[in-house]
Amino acid sequence: MSGLIAVIMAFYISLALERPIEKVTQLAHKVAQEYNFQLTVPVTTKDEVGLLATSFNQLIVTIGEYTEELTQAQSQLIQT
Repeated sequence: MSGLIAVIMAFYISLALERPIEKVTQLAHKVAQEYNFQLTVPVTTKDEVGLLATSFNQLIVTIGEYTEELTQAQSQLIQT
């Protein structure tokens, strides 16, 4: 009986970790395909997965800002 309980608990724990990480992965692919730097991963926990989502969101913002700066610099070079 305890083995069955352990298997069920392991299943639910793996789902609890897998789903948020899968959301981060899906969003990473979407950002890469669409170059949409306004997208963010919902942060639903304060554990390591939540920290990963927060860090990923910060990374998206930073890349978006850097991309905008490069686009502006390129436009200025073309105009001169």
